[in-house]
Amino acid sequence: MTTFRKKQCKGDHQYETAKKSCLLLLIIAFFIAIFPVGTFAGVTDPGGGYAGQETAPAVYITIYDLTADKPDANYYTNPPNVEDTFEVTLTPDTGFSLPESITVQRENSETGSMGEFEYTPDTHYTYNSTSGEVVIFGSTLREMFFDASGEKYDPPHPIRIMAAGVSGTSTFSISVTQGTNGTISPASVTGIKKGDDLTFTITPDSGFQIAGVLVDGTSVGNVSSYTFSNITSNHTITALFEEASGGSDPSDSNDSSDSNGSSDSSGSSDSSEISVSSNDSDDDIPKTGDSFSLFFWLMCGISSAGITRIIMIRKKFL
Repeated sequence: MTTFRKKQCKGDHQYETAKKSCLLLLIIAFFIAIFPVGTFAGVTDPGGGYAGQETAPAVYITIYDLTADKPDANYYTNPPNVEDTFEVTLTPDTGFSLPESITVQRENSETGSMGEFEYTPDTHYTYNSTSGEVVIFGSTLREMFFDASGEKYDPPHPIRIMAAGVSGTSTFSISVTQGTNGTISPASVTGIKKGDDLTFTITPDSGFQIAGVLVDGTSVGNVSSYTFSNITSNHTITALFEEASGGSDPSDSNDSSDSNGSSDSSGSSDSSEISVSSNDSDDDIPKTGDSFSLFFWLMCGISSAGITRIIMIRKKFL
C-alpha cells in the first residue's frame, strides 16, 4: 500500500509538471500567433527577403577628397520600384574641385568580381559636374536584385559609386570696378564654382549713361548687363559712366550683348525633376515575410506531444 501511494504521489507530481509545461508552451504559441516574429537568421521565406543583410549597403560610395550629403543606402528589406531613384550630391574638399566624370559599377556578389558591369551616364544614371548631383535611375537599382528575365539574385549585386576630387583651385572670383555716377550689381563675387554662370547688371545714376564696359580689360560696348558663362577662371569687369546727352533715358539706348554678341544669356540647370512614387501593388517585388506558420505548427506539435505525455502518465498511475 505504501509503495502504491509513493508511486501515485510521484505520478501526480509528474502530471502536474507536464501540465504546467504544456500550459507554458500554449501561452508561447498564443503570443507568437498574435505577435509574429521575424524570419529565422539565415532563412528566407518563399516570398523572398534577404535575411541577415538588413544593415548591408546595396548602394555604397567610395570617394576621395570629396564629401557626400548622404550615407550608403540599403534596399534589401525593400527593393526599389522602377520609379524610385537614389540621389546624392558630392562636394569637393578644400583645395579640390569636382571631377568631370564619375564611375558607377555593379559588383558580382557570387564571384566577388569588382566592377563586373560599368554603367553608362544618361542611360543608367546622371552626374552634374557643376552641382555634384548624382541620380541613379530606378531601373538601374533593380538590376541589383533581378536579372533580365526577372529572376532574383541571391545574394544581390551591390552598386558602387566612385569619384575623386581634382586637386587645384575649386572656386573662382570676379573682381568688380565701377566708376562714379553708376553701379554694377553684384558689387563683388567670390566662391564661384566651376562651370557656373553669373550675370552682372550695370545701372547709371539719374542724368548719366553707360560710357563703356570692360571685361578682362577688353571693351564689350555700353551694355546694361553682361553674363559670364561656364566660368573656369577668375575674371574682372569694369563699368564707366558719363553725363547723359539730350535728356533721354539712357536705359532706352543701351542694348545688351556679350563679347560673343549674345549677353543676357543665363545658364540653365542640367538637372531634371524625377518624380518618386510608390507602387504597393508591384507583386513581383520580394517582401520580407514573417514566420507565423512555422512557429505556429512548431508550437502545436510540441503542445500535442506534451498533452500525449500527460495522458500516458495519468493512465500509468491510475
